[in-house]
Amino acid sequence: ALLRQGRGMPGSQALLLGLVALASLRSLGSWELSECRKDGREDEACILSRLDTEDDVRSAFDATSVRYKVIPNYLHSRIPEKDRDVTLVTQGSLDRLSRLRDQALSWKGSLSAAIYFRHHERQGENLEKNLEALRELHREIEMLGSCRLRISLLFALDPETADKEYDTLYPINALRNVAVRMSYTDLIMVIDIDFVPSKGFWEYLTEEETYQSLVRRAQQDLHVWGLVSLELHETFLSLPLTIGGVAECLKNASVVVAETYINPGAHGPVQIETWLEAKEIYGPLPDLSGFEPFVLGSRKHLPLYDERFRGYGWDKTTHAAQLRRLGFSYFILPYHFVIARYHQPTPTAVRLLQRLPYSLTGPQGSDLRRSARHAPDDAHGVAVQPIPHPAGGELQLSPRLSLSRDIILVTRLRDLNRCLLRGAIHQRDDATWASYRTLLGLSL
Repeated sequence: ALLRQGRGMPGSQALLLGLVALASLRSLGSWELSECRKDGREDEACILSRLDTEDDVRSAFDATSVRYKVIPNYLHSRIPEKDRDVTLVTQGSLDRLSRLRDQALSWKGSLSAAIYFRHHERQGENLEKNLEALRELHREIEMLGSCRLRISLLFALDPETADKEYDTLYPINALRNVAVRMSYTDLIMVIDIDFVPSKGFWEYLTEEETYQSLVRRAQQDLHVWGLVSLELHETFLSLPLTIGGVAECLKNASVVVAETYINPGAHGPVQIETWLEAKEIYGPLPDLSGFEPFVLGSRKHLPLYDERFRGYGWDKTTHAAQLRRLGFSYFILPYHFVIARYHQPTPTAVRLLQRLPYSLTGPQGSDLRRSARHAPDDAHGVAVQPIPHPAGGELQLSPRLSLSRDIILVTRLRDLNRCLLRGAIHQRDDATWASYRTLLGLSL
């Protein structure tokens, strides 16, 4: 309600009202929704009628913003807090709950997850089935008594009422911000739901001397730590969770730096060869415009993510640019990493890859968008095509999908409206802006 009052106010006044409204996110816990349970089942209409937060998840710059229904802290942990803790911040959709379980089993501290409900997943019996799946997962993790799992919910827009088809795409940065806001430790580590932290990562971060040093550097020196992010491309192998296991898999390319075959600038600058030999934190890394790693940093100092980015690809780029503009420096931690098992592209990723204005090239110059034959439907029910895979085998991509003209896909941010970039790098220095203008191929 406060944010609704702020529309049309000067930016500073509206921002102040927004901060007050966002503070209300912390006050609504799942126990307050008990009145919405009837015969042990959640009543969707009751839940949604109790929410005052539909305007809380909004763009920091108030352009092409979307209002979502949010239930913060739908499930929260009763496991005692630890003296030293780092919150793993993640987001994902209901079809990735097994990955959330893997994260929780590998993390000994707090974990704040924002889960996305597509429109059909909150209709009728689907709502109760999906909520029960979340509760079952949460009960399992609680019984183990280690990971303090907190789950928030974000509901998709009804496609029938959305102003633009773009507004129905996966709200990746809005989800990240919900999960960030529901974290309470001094340090947070923001990753996607498909990634699992290496063995002993939480223990390394919370060792007393290391922890105190990280907190001091993050809060006083504005240091952030880019995470070494890897992908396993051999389905028959277990995820390597130690640096020794990773080193072996890198030799035969069964493990690669994440997205190295599509967007090498996103995670490549972590300098993987240096990391393999590192015994201590190294950096600062040079300013590289395309670098958009997952990060460890200070919860109080890290800016929120720009929620106008939806869908797939380059969604963290303006966040990384804002960090540089604010004076943050990137460093790399030794020994530890996050790793994901390669999965088929999501429908939104498929849309992006089919609309690329330039060729994505793989080994021997093969175009990663092309294929000669069709394969069976993928998990999302979309006809897919096998194409050359950088680590051997085949990568599955859908054929071109028909899209309305008002969809804006983040292809090198090229198709994003200019207002977005101007806002994201506001008060920019000329050098930063010039590098982004070159990267994006925009004339602004």
